[in-house]
Amino acid sequence: PSVIHYTCVLNAWAKSDDENAVSRAEALFRSMTENNEIDLDLAAYHGMMLNYSLRGQVEKAETFLFDDIMATHKPNRNSFTMLIDAYARCSSKDVGEKAMKTLNKMRELHAAGNKELAPDDVTYASVIRCKMKNGKLSSIRDMTEFEKFLMMRELQIESWPFRHQESYLEASLLDKTK
Repeated sequence: PSVIHYTCVLNAWAKSDDENAVSRAEALFRSMTENNEIDLDLAAYHGMMLNYSLRGQVEKAETFLFDDIMATHKPNRNSFTMLIDAYARCSSKDVGEKAMKTLNKMRELHAAGNKELAPDDVTYASVIRCKMKNGKLSSIRDMTEFEKFLMMRELQIESWPFRHQESYLEASLLDKTK
């Protein structure tokens, strides 16, 4: 088997509801790193990171990104967005601050020349979900236009990252009324 096959298994463990999925993914990843015949690429590291992200295991995701991925590869937007998504899935109270700190780190590295770290709509949407976790609103759809504007200003973005989802929802609602 090649790194592609192993990465597929890591991704499968990430999406599994097996209670031992993370420990099994960690064991597989460890065996991959010990096998000199396997050249681990960034996708393999992302497969492991996804296991932590989808379960909101923030400490493991942070350690994996900053100690493992950054020591061996040049991280990209997906590397950081998975960490921000882990914040959105955890129960910590300070996830909005952590997401903003991570976003600012992305921007800093991007400004220093890492073009792969430009945040995109998915990154901003994940940050917004983090910031809303401890807010008064239960849903992004509950936000007024002014609240969206304030959030966009705080994040220093020019367009609302959920606009495609909102357009899709509006179109599907119109179809149902016909």
